Amino acid sequence: MSANNISRKIYERRTELGITQREIANHVGVTEATVSRWESGDINNMRRNRIEKLAEILRVFPLYIMGIEPYPDAKSREQTQFTTDQLEIVDAYNNLNDTGKRALVTVLAALKNTYPKTQLAAAL
Repeated sequence: MSANNISRKIYERRTELGITQREIANHVGVTEATVSRWESGDINNMRRNRIEKLAEILRVFPLYIMGIEPYPDAKSREQTQFTTDQLEIVDAYNNLNDTGKRALVTVLAALKNTYPKTQLAAAL
């Protein structure tokens, strides 16, 4: 993914939400100048922890910022409500070190394969 695409995504989402560069900087733990440089494409390598914090404040998934996942359409955005359990999982993930995060993703993948959503819905 090119730096221009990332910078455009950051700028467009920030302005869509009405968030200032200062608010982004404070949330992510960088300077306002750094946010400006992200948006202008001057910085094209971001640390993973900063991508995660940026995604939080922009209310998108980190994979969207990285160009791996498409932005959900407007209908999906309006329907996005996280349950307490989902928020607890995200909070737990954010409080793990890198090894713990990889382990959690592995466990979740195994659970997803063992208990697919369609199977769970049929059992209820």
